[in-house]
Amino acid sequence: DLSNKQISFGSQTNMGCGSSKKTNDPQKKEEEEAGLEYDEDVGDEEFIDEGKGNKNAYNKKTGEAETRDATERSEKKPEDDMFEFEEAGGGEQMLAVLPYKGAIKEPTSHPDINPAAPDVDYSLEYCYGYRCADSRQNCFYNAEGKVVYMSAALGIVLDPETNTQKFFGGGQTGSSSKHAAAKTAINQHTDDILALAVCPERKLVVTGQVGSVPILYVWDSTTCEKVCQAKLPKGTRGITAVSFSVDGKYFACSDLHNDHNVYCYDATNGNLIFKDKGGPDRIFDIAWSRKPGDCRFVSAGIKHVKFWMPMEKECKKGLFMRKGKMTSFASATFDDEGNAYLGAANGQIYKFVERSLEKTVKEHKGVVHSINFVGDKLYAGGADNKITVYGKDFGKVAEYEVGAIPRSIDFKDDKMLVGLRNGCINEYDAEGNLKRTLMESHSEGEVWGLDVVGDKVLTSADDNYVMVWDWKNRKLVKKSIVNSVAGEKVKYGASTLSKHPDNQCSRAVAFNAFNQHVAIATNKGEVQIRTSVDELDSVVKTLNDPTRWIETMSYSPDGVYLAVGSHDTAIYVYDVNHEYDLVGKCSKHNASITSFDWSTDTSYIRSNCAAYELLFFKIPACEQDTEGATNTVDTEWVTQSNKLGWNVEGVFPSGCDGTHVNGVAASTAMDLIATGDDWGLVNVFRNPVRDGHKSVSLRGHSEHVVRVKFSEDDSYLFSVGGYDQTMMQWKKIQLFYQLS
Repeated sequence: DLSNKQISFGSQTNMGCGSSKKTNDPQKKEEEEAGLEYDEDVGDEEFIDEGKGNKNAYNKKTGEAETRDATERSEKKPEDDMFEFEEAGGGEQMLAVLPYKGAIKEPTSHPDINPAAPDVDYSLEYCYGYRCADSRQNCFYNAEGKVVYMSAALGIVLDPETNTQKFFGGGQTGSSSKHAAAKTAINQHTDDILALAVCPERKLVVTGQVGSVPILYVWDSTTCEKVCQAKLPKGTRGITAVSFSVDGKYFACSDLHNDHNVYCYDATNGNLIFKDKGGPDRIFDIAWSRKPGDCRFVSAGIKHVKFWMPMEKECKKGLFMRKGKMTSFASATFDDEGNAYLGAANGQIYKFVERSLEKTVKEHKGVVHSINFVGDKLYAGGADNKITVYGKDFGKVAEYEVGAIPRSIDFKDDKMLVGLRNGCINEYDAEGNLKRTLMESHSEGEVWGLDVVGDKVLTSADDNYVMVWDWKNRKLVKKSIVNSVAGEKVKYGASTLSKHPDNQCSRAVAFNAFNQHVAIATNKGEVQIRTSVDELDSVVKTLNDPTRWIETMSYSPDGVYLAVGSHDTAIYVYDVNHEYDLVGKCSKHNASITSFDWSTDTSYIRSNCAAYELLFFKIPACEQDTEGATNTVDTEWVTQSNKLGWNVEGVFPSGCDGTHVNGVAASTAMDLIATGDDWGLVNVFRNPVRDGHKSVSLRGHSEHVVRVKFSEDDSYLFSVGGYDQTMMQWKKIQLFYQLS
């Protein structure tokens, strides 16, 4: 029984795996005697990048791409003033380049000013997403046959029969940063969940997130109620893998510290049993022995195979016995006899008996990303988009083509559950025939494009897809490729994690209610006009005037014009009824266009850019009105997309700069204003939002919330989370208070 013992392998000089540097290391001597050789095949580019843990990110202050640690999280430093004052030209524009109180004119008509949070709440109804890019073995059946997986900062339980979801996490929260929230007992994840496991009885789930102080939660797979939690030490950065013991009493995990520490916890109370250094390289997977009474687990990673025996306070490296080469390992599992199986970067599966390699088989081309032993069969999924099935004699009994890389495999009651690298979760029968797709989602780079069309939602992303969602029935109804032919990488394109070139990435989409056209913008700067939502593959025309990537785009309220805001600092206005001829270019901004609004009579556009300018343009002349703040005080606006303006001055939390808020939207009734921010929050305010006003804040996303949008009847609010590649559907609940 380990529950009352805390073992630190690092303090045991003869037992630690990660701390010994002596040349007479007995394990190193064993390796040399066993003839350890290294395989030069270390996996594909995506697998190698995953091991390095880097990502490309867009620096909103500099406007340039930069390489960052994928788990980097930093608090914004509070400053005395949100914006730095700069001198500007004459007229009102001297002040309009700064969202200062004196620079913005109060409109003649607006709702009553009320600093209180609105009398509404929002419940998370559905989440469209599945984390598939940098996680594995994270999708399982629970004891009732429902599907457990994760996306963003949510643990999700999906009922396939009713297509409804329960969540561990999500919902209304305080309007604080996710880092600050992580320091309090809020009983939910606040950042990206990287690892998930279900206990052998399928009743408990453990999930672990990234963060400077990573948190693990154990929760009920049916009710989503918390059982216990554990926090890793500060600076460990994230949890890469988790696994339950065969009896469900313990779980083990690994972190993203430079020492890649390995931990064991009591699953009933979250108490730490032991901790030790795993080694200098990343650990991708952990698996406990399935043999009853066998309290061992294996860790697998970059040139890393180690067997951990907590009862004996031992950790030993795997021995290859001249039967296979050392390589990197992406996945691991055990059978019920205590034999370990590891999926390798070279396409082979390694079988270890005790800790010695007995045999290898090679059925896959590329990395074996997922592996699971269920019942009397071993299931393995490779980079060749295939699943192979083996019997207990390690002989292949079946092979299935599944169309994308299998990142997770589970089997229960003659049903096989597969999480795929393309964002899908599929269910197959025992013969490998596809029964149904349970989830579809974006799966590359970031999701930015968002528009609502009646009972449909349009999204576009860096994965070369535009997707159409039926939000009433909670399912994907159509998707279309952005560009079938890959173009060249452009010099000033948007930074992205996507493998696709700029012409196959889209971050803006717009719908014209008058002629049903759908406009799709690319990160190359082109705009494709598609015939309709129903004929989304039909291209009417392609516009090529913008020279850099497009962040914002919308049709005028009468459907006559299409305006396109580019990172080349201009807004391009097109005449829809004359084959999208270019009417003019609004070109007075000094930085990338981030948002704009149309007036209800289509006579004005007001716009924001990355230099915090608020400018006004007359349409169709596309001429700047330098006195626009005064001249438009009586103007009604059809949207509120700008984050700089009189009625949105209070959307920025104290101490945050102007980059903190990414997306803004007003309700159709213009009584509410929603924002998406860098803390992963969706915030809903009363309109107008003045300094110090309160919001209803909603947590569920794990990354910057880049866009928010209300349904046409204001009954729902939709949000997309950038790097978490997730769209969330929030149902409005009107609150009524009885006066005493």
